[in-house]
Amino acid sequence: MASLQPDIQYVQFYIDGNTARKLEKEPVRRQTVQAPGKRRVSRVNRKVVAIDPIALCGVAAAVVMLFAIVAGIFKYQSYSQQAQQMDSYVTELRQQNAELEKTYKDGYNLEEIREFAESIGMVPAEEAEEIQIEVQMPPQEETKMSVWESITTFLAGLFA
Repeated sequence: MASLQPDIQYVQFYIDGNTARKLEKEPVRRQTVQAPGKRRVSRVNRKVVAIDPIALCGVAAAVVMLFAIVAGIFKYQSYSQQAQQMDSYVTELRQQNAELEKTYKDGYNLEEIREFAESIGMVPAEEAEEIQIEVQMPPQEETKMSVWESITTFLAGLFA
């Protein structure tokens, strides 16, 4: 498709004002004579890399956080492994407790214990006689405190 705007080429050489400007010459650089063993680096050819200290601190903080996260993951794995070991240990102890309770219950005969208790004179709790004892507290003596004693007691309680 053809362009709608005309191709104007003379605009690129347009100079504003009525006088032509003089072109400025580039300054002539002097070449220095160097010793044959040394090479001088020109400031023009040297590349300067600017480092932002805040960005550098941010990168350092990110690296520290990365190490902290990795250390946390390893700790979490070790703690979860310890938790599994403790769960298996608790299960083992419960089984051992059940076996010991069974051994304990099988280790005594209730009839033998009842016969021994009756032989030494013990009676069942339902047949035992009940005796009730009432104890009364003696009345406490009340002493009246003087005004000065009440003030010192109050201050002692306040600053105790």
